[in-house]
Amino acid sequence: MDKNRLSFGAVLMVLYVMLRAHPMYGQAEYTAIQKLDLQAGGSFSIGRSNYLPWDTQGNPAPLSDLTRKVNLLGGGAYLAADFRPHIGVEFNFHHLNGSGNGGKQTTYEVGGRYILTRRYRFIPYGRVSYGRGVYDYPSGSATLSFNLMGIGGGLDYHLSRSINLRADYEWQKWINVPLRTPNPQALTIGVAYHFH
Repeated sequence: MDKNRLSFGAVLMVLYVMLRAHPMYGQAEYTAIQKLDLQAGGSFSIGRSNYLPWDTQGNPAPLSDLTRKVNLLGGGAYLAADFRPHIGVEFNFHHLNGSGNGGKQTTYEVGGRYILTRRYRFIPYGRVSYGRGVYDYPSGSATLSFNLMGIGGGLDYHLSRSINLRADYEWQKWINVPLRTPNPQALTIGVAYHFH
């Protein structure tokens, strides 16, 4: 009888320990996860646009010349805030000058960012955005503004605890542009301060 009580008591004790230990599995997650992963930086961009350029006197190019391209070069700034391990938001500003025709293209965007993985120092991501694009023609002859949608992706690299490097590609669709939408594309290299 004492042997059965001992075995029954041992089984109860094991069950009790197992049931009490279950909440401790919550400690398997990192307890010091940062609530917001924030970085702010500056960038250098090169790009290409289908936008209809104007000649140096401010006159529109002939309609037969709708295939002309504008090469873009400029800079910008960005702010990325990741509030979940894979989900965040991003704000982008670009100011690009057109080569040859003197036109300028400025964009302001906000959108979602999805982080594919965090491996070692590498953080590949994809993003979608919505914003406003402004095109200034040469000599101040005209300024046009359109809403835009963008899709892109890139790679953030943690150079150090406080410094991130970035390579990013983006394609934009400008909405309701007459004649031909510019569909600008840009390749961006950036450096950001990583807040911690």
